[in-house]
Amino acid sequence: MKKIFLFLFLGIFFVSCDNSNNQSDKEIIGGKTWLLNDSLISVDYSWKEAMNACPNGYHLPDVTEWNDFLTNSSYLITLANGDTLNISYMEFWTSTFLPAKNVHHPYLPITIKNRITKVNSMYKIKKAKVICVLDSEKNKKPYQNSFFSPFSIKENSPACIKNYVYVDYLTDSLYLCDNAEFKRLNSMLFYNTDSLNIHFDGIVRSLKYMSPCTYGLNNKIFMTGNNRYLYKCQNYQWEGVGYMKLPIYSKGDLHDSISGETYKTITVGKTKWMAENLRTKNSSSICYNNNQEICAKYGRLYTSYKEGLCPNGWELPSEADWQDLFSNVGYNASFIRSNEGWIFDFKENNDIGLSIYPAGWSQKIFNSARNSFDQFGMNVAWYSYDKYNKLFSTFFDGKSFYHSYEIDNLNLYIRCIQKD
Repeated sequence: MKKIFLFLFLGIFFVSCDNSNNQSDKEIIGGKTWLLNDSLISVDYSWKEAMNACPNGYHLPDVTEWNDFLTNSSYLITLANGDTLNISYMEFWTSTFLPAKNVHHPYLPITIKNRITKVNSMYKIKKAKVICVLDSEKNKKPYQNSFFSPFSIKENSPACIKNYVYVDYLTDSLYLCDNAEFKRLNSMLFYNTDSLNIHFDGIVRSLKYMSPCTYGLNNKIFMTGNNRYLYKCQNYQWEGVGYMKLPIYSKGDLHDSISGETYKTITVGKTKWMAENLRTKNSSSICYNNNQEICAKYGRLYTSYKEGLCPNGWELPSEADWQDLFSNVGYNASFIRSNEGWIFDFKENNDIGLSIYPAGWSQKIFNSARNSFDQFGMNVAWYSYDKYNKLFSTFFDGKSFYHSYEIDNLNLYIRCIQKD
């Protein structure tokens, strides 16, 4: 009887040990396989170490994957050794970057804490922990026109993920991450020359501001506005697909029954723009340099904006309207500035019909009834509204828009819009 009891005891013991040893460190959460490895989680990693801490076939999760994890799990996770760990007050690295300002590299890492995504500089948070997620697609690396994310070899670059390809946004050179360092490949970023008319999901100013191609961006297409080039995120690589075609913009005429003036119009997106500055004459409006011929081509300057100056059914554009205009045609300003009149040699002008001339502006001379005139051939300024419905000025220097609340004593142009 004692022998039977001993055999049963040993059998239970070995089965128990076997079950413990076979307990998997992998768990399906949110439809993805997560590596909840106690040896990983017990270590605090620097940003550079974290980028390469996951074993082959796994990667550091991006923000979307972390959101899936936290939505489908509790704060308590069970490790392979059977321990239960509360991650409520722990910080974990993610592979997602955000554009940064006033730093020597274009991206900052994000940390995940307490179900909330927050941005922290890598200089403030020295260490954080790592959980890995299984690659959902096999990582392919066609070096010719694909890359994981941009960086600058001349600046303090972000840490790189092993075996991923990066592009130097200053030179278009491709680099392979080898032993956490950048190794230059004998190839450059190749631009497909196809002209495409397809839907894109977002726009960034230039390649410099492209986020890494992580899981949350899979199958998304982004356009770099400086050249209207399209990139698709596939298999953790941005792949160039070609140049975005400019749409055909609807053009027409607007007759202002009050002033008797007729203006050219152009529809960009869902907004119809006057393709000329307002010429309605009132007691406070003037012509640049008091020259009536300039008024006929460039419009009149106004001491302020009052309701009723725009034609019936038309309104003053807001800051968002100007930004929508700029992003619709791309951040290459050649599509909106006029083909003539600019002192600067912009090399190319592809005016779609907005014909923004460098008409300058005017300002009251202090303690005088006279006006000074400035920036003709170099700049132009209009009245606009901000998101709080406050009047301000919008300037365009042939390359970009900028705004100012300094409108006292200024005489600015007016260009009206009509929204669908």
